Amino acid sequence: MLISLEGSGSNALDFHIAFYLGRLSKEIGGGSFLVLTQDKGFDPLIQYLNKSKIKCQRIQSLREWFKEKDTSISQNTGSIATNSRAADPIAKVVENLSKMKKNGRPRTRKTLSQHMKSLLAQSKLSEQEINTLVDTLFVQKKISEVSNRLTYNF
Repeated sequence: MLISLEGSGSNALDFHIAFYLGRLSKEIGGGSFLVLTQDKGFDPLIQYLNKSKIKCQRIQSLREWFKEKDTSISQNTGSIATNSRAADPIAKVVENLSKMKKNGRPRTRKTLSQHMKSLLAQSKLSEQEINTLVDTLFVQKKISEVSNRLTYNF
């Protein structure tokens, strides 16, 4: 989920992230969270969340996360266990979509998610992981959206 924030200040983003982690952990219950930052100042918060049985991990890059595709956090120890699944799902998706006729590509987020789930079926990705991949395409500016219609920038 990408969230735009209003306002500014030296710690405004940090406070927003902490707020949303708390809010979403309560709403979702059993979910897991990734905090994409190089700021080690989040580590005490993340350790506290894991001790409180809220799965959370700080990653420094999306590439790091994709390399550790099968990331799970042990509730007993707070340690991170990984098993590599897919080499680079984003590259696979972009390659596949690039080969399609422009008018044959998925036009909405929902159809793109369904397409990606089918394409990456061997990886057995969860819906949350597929949504993260879709968000990554937006972050990398490979796709954009206007009036609920996707535009591909490749």
